[in-house]
Amino acid sequence: MLRVQRGLTQVELGMALNSDQATVSLWERDRAKPSGPALGGVAAFFGITAQALETGEGLEVGEAPISPPISSQGTPKQGPMGLPDAGPGSALAMDVRLQSEQRLEPMEAMGFLMKALKEGRSVWIVVD
Repeated sequence: MLRVQRGLTQVELGMALNSDQATVSLWERDRAKPSGPALGGVAAFFGITAQALETGEGLEVGEAPISPPISSQGTPKQGPMGLPDAGPGSALAMDVRLQSEQRLEPMEAMGFLMKALKEGRSVWIVVD
């Protein structure tokens, strides 16, 4: 829905996410689920939360996506996916369900992740 609303083809969305048309097609047809980083990239691209993307609840379309930088060969350049900056030497732990985030030392982030997995929560860990 979001891709079509923005007038993008699957190829264009795939290029913006450093993926391909076949992968985007699988996601859209519920034949595959995006990996954590891919889901974060899609959410950031469309200016929504990963939770809204996963559930469809409270889905609000944000501002128009930022076009990826294009190389001289006409292909997208590799670059960050629009995730928040964790800061040097630290990790940013984000709990999707609680919509909270906290800066942690890397080992603390690992504990946060393990606890969340045991509780069945969706979390993101961003490390700079």
